[in-house]
This record gives sequence, C-alpha cells and structure tokens, in this order.
Amino acid sequence: MNRCRYAALAAWLAVGTAPGAAQQADWRTWSSKVGAPGEEGRFARLLDNKVVIETRGGTPRTLTKASLSVEDQDYLAGLASISTADWLLADWSGMSAAARVRHQAIRISRSESRLTAQGTWYQAVPRERALKMSATSGGKKADAPSDCRVVRESYEVSVNGDSVTLKGLRAKCLLGPPEMTKACPATTFNGKFEKPGILTGTWADTNGETGRFWWARDDALYKPAGSNIEAGASIHLAPLDGTPCSYSAYVPTSYDPARATPVLINDSPGGNAPPLSTDAADAVNWIMVGLAGVRDGISERVDAESTAATLFDLARRFKLDRKRVYFSGMANGGRRAANRGIFFEDYCAGLICIASGFSFTKQGAYDCPPLAEPTVFIIGEKDLFSGSEVIHRVFPEEKSKGRMTRLIKHPGADGLAPPELNAEAIRWLDGLKSSRKAAAVKPATESATKDKTKNPSLPGPKK
Repeated sequence: MNRCRYAALAAWLAVGTAPGAAQQADWRTWSSKVGAPGEEGRFARLLDNKVVIETRGGTPRTLTKASLSVEDQDYLAGLASISTADWLLADWSGMSAAARVRHQAIRISRSESRLTAQGTWYQAVPRERALKMSATSGGKKADAPSDCRVVRESYEVSVNGDSVTLKGLRAKCLLGPPEMTKACPATTFNGKFEKPGILTGTWADTNGETGRFWWARDDALYKPAGSNIEAGASIHLAPLDGTPCSYSAYVPTSYDPARATPVLINDSPGGNAPPLSTDAADAVNWIMVGLAGVRDGISERVDAESTAATLFDLARRFKLDRKRVYFSGMANGGRRAANRGIFFEDYCAGLICIASGFSFTKQGAYDCPPLAEPTVFIIGEKDLFSGSEVIHRVFPEEKSKGRMTRLIKHPGADGLAPPELNAEAIRWLDGLKSSRKAAAVKPATESATKDKTKNPSLPGPKK
C-alpha cells in the first residue's frame, strides 16, 4: 500500500471510528492461526471482513478476520466499542425455512451513511451454481425442476440496538416457475444480532409467506459454543436461538473440538428418533443426532424448520465438517432423509435409507437426490411394501445410473433389521470419505445378512 492510500485510510479511520475507541483498545500482538508472524498494534475498527489495527508507527494495517487466532477473535467479541452496525459489515451465509429449506448468501455494506445489502437465496440448487447465476443475471429457466429456485434481492438495513431489519426492496427470480419470474416477492428479515456474528429471527415476503431464518458471518463459527458437552455421552438439546424444536445428540469418545467432525442426522416415522448407532459413532468419530419433533404427518414447513434449525445449532455447538453431513431414516423417515439430500446438497455426503426408497413426485416418479450422494439401502426381504420396491426397482435403477450405492438385505420385515447393520452402513460411508468424483463412477455393491453373529465386525472400504 503506497503513502497516499495509507493517508486516505488513516483519514477515513479518524472520521469513521467512534471517539476514543482506538485509545481505549489495548496494544497487543495480533497472531494468525495459520502461523504467520504476529504484529503489534491496537484495534481501530472492523472493515467488512477485515480488522484494521493501528501500529506503533501510526500506520494502519488490515488483517483478514477469519485468519486470526481464537484468542484474537475472542478479544474482538469482547470489545464494547464495536457497534452492531460494524459487526454487520461482512459476508453472511445461512438458511431460512418455508415449505422447503432455502439457503442465503448475503453481503452487507455501507453506502455513505446507510447500510444496504445484496443477497441471493437458492433452493435445491448447489451454492456455486446459484451464485454464478446471480452474478450473470440468470440462465435457462424453462429447464428448472419444480423445486429449484434462485432469487437475487436487494435490501435496506436498519439497526436498533441488537435488533436488525433487512427490508426487501427488489427481488428478481433467476430460476423458478413462471409466476415467480414475472412477479417475484421481496423478503424482509427481522432478527436479533449476537456476537461474534449470529443473526436469527423471522422473515415475511410481500405475498404474505412467513418463516424463520438462521445466518452467521462467514468468520463467526471459529469456536464451538458447546465445548462443555461431554464426549462419550448423549444429551438432549434445543437450539440456542429459541426455535421450538429439539434433538438428541451422541458425542463420540474421541471428539476433539479443534477438529472438524462429521455428523449423521437420523429421522424416525414416530418422532423422537434416536442417534442411529453410538457404537459406530465411537468407531468412526461421527456425531450422531436424532430429530425429536419430526415424524409422519407433520407439515413440510415443520420438517424444513426443524432440520435447518438443528443443523445450524450443531454448527454453533460443535466443530462440524460441513461437507460431511449424513442423513438417515427408517420408512417415511428414510424418504425424508433422501429429500434432505436434495435440499442440503452442499452439505450432504451420503444417505442411509432403512426400509425405504426415495420419495415420489406428484407425477409418480422418484424424487432422487443428487447422483453424487452415496446411498445405502437397508431392507428386509419380508418387508411387504419397501422390500420389493427397493430390491427390484430403486437399487437396480440407481446402480444403472452410476450412483455409488449399497444394498444390505436381512431376512426380517419392516424395521426389524439387526442394529449392527446400521453400523455396517455407517462404516461403509465413512470409508468413502465423501469422494464425490468417485461416487459417480464406482460400482454398486450388495450384501445379504442371513446368519449374522451377534457382534460382527464392521466391514467397509479400507481407509
């Protein structure tokens, strides 16, 4: 940075910083979690996704906030001189729930004395494709499946204490049904801000539709909020933001809060789903979760809200590997698990469908998750409905498409699979390590379980 740019930044800091804020900050050594040499300075202000510090020589320096150490991030979160408006100036990502789960990418910035935001929400579309469409103003809309949406919006942002409103000004549907592309409703978000960058609340659009949302600054989830949760134990949890749902979680004995850990979310037709396999959780070091309030007969909106709130809460409490989220379920819970593979495509690394195939569309075809998501089917040969469906239709069709899939058969009926088969499926998925390129080319496999011992080994690909 040359002298003119330094002078301009210093002048801007002098105007934009609250009186006395720099003087109140401590001189300290700012370190990087990636091992770069520390630099002495005192905090001046947050600048988008950067931290501006004043050095001993009076020269402003900018540091990328996400690269700072946990200690530095905690120090910033404790500074009273940083206003809510300054915390908002960043890139945000998150989810919202309507009848389906939507995902958001938002950038909040300052335009003169006003806060504004530009954002994209997308549904049943991978993030990379959605943001590319938003940058290029869309694509072919006629070829979009019925659930796919990509919408670009602009907002006016207002702040009152820790209350934040993003008022939708304009919305343009880039991918969706004809009625949305002609007249796309604008959305307003009303939420509560929490340091170091969490924003949750409710939304409403100009068509009268409402729901909840869960956002985080892209650099906010640097430290798990659930560090006091005991490893090797099961616990019942409710989301920190107050969403009216709950879930049970088993934390593996080798869980390390400094290491990204996979998670499997289980669903049951009767609700109160248990963690699928605590033995397998310890063997492969996965967090196991059971959804409590999702069951047969609930609305799609409740399903979407509970799943999104649970996943966001898990990301706050634990150090999650957000590219290795797995979904499982039995009977209709298995079909819902497969649907989550569609609406959480950027997260999902694999599926386990127990006594079930995939969900059906209104036209009677299967609503298949992305082909790159490996899938295990556990099915009883005496299952009068799903048995024949999976063995003779779903599994052969998915195998012919090139999906990495495995069929595990047992001689029982619906829901009577030996529990060690769940562990077998988990171990197999863990061995794949969510290799999406391999998922489209490796062959499907089939195993039959007729004379299992009580405590079999956990077969699977070698690590």
